[in-house]
Amino acid sequence: MLISEKKKELLNKINRYKKKINDTDLNISLYLSDKTKYQHPGHETFIQEIRNFENSVYSYPDKDVQYLLDNLMESLRIYEKIWRQKFKNYENKKKSIFNDDKIEKIYRFYVSKRKDDGFKNALGFNSFKDKFKRAVEIKAGKISSNETLKVTYSSKTGEVLLKKEKIEQF
Repeated sequence: MLISEKKKELLNKINRYKKKINDTDLNISLYLSDKTKYQHPGHETFIQEIRNFENSVYSYPDKDVQYLLDNLMESLRIYEKIWRQKFKNYENKKKSIFNDDKIEKIYRFYVSKRKDDGFKNALGFNSFKDKFKRAVEIKAGKISSNETLKVTYSSKTGEVLLKKEKIEQF
């Protein structure tokens, strides 16, 4: 049985999209692990590209193509849900770790310890808060579910540090 060129082209494209879905999943995980090191995966554009492809192929009269297209769209639906959840979890983790009240307490501690350790100038509150939130954003993406961030102070440098710490589970 000869497969038409159009059918072969569509089947290859569907297979490339399936592979790219898996690659995009990895790219999203990498991006959320370190936004400074990895670029945004562009998954929204990719999702739209697949949907446009589906619309252009939907009426193609071949059961094999239709079956694989349905399979591709189901995979996309599942991964799209997973990707939304990954981004939501990332944002929730970032928000829940340190809110403004906690940052203000840490700032007061930082100013007090710097003064006690003989350092002259401390960052202003807004500068401290911005720097601290950037550090939290970077570190929050790198912690697993059995780890947390711990705030410490270095007497040598007069800086507040964030360190990963394992959560002991019983």
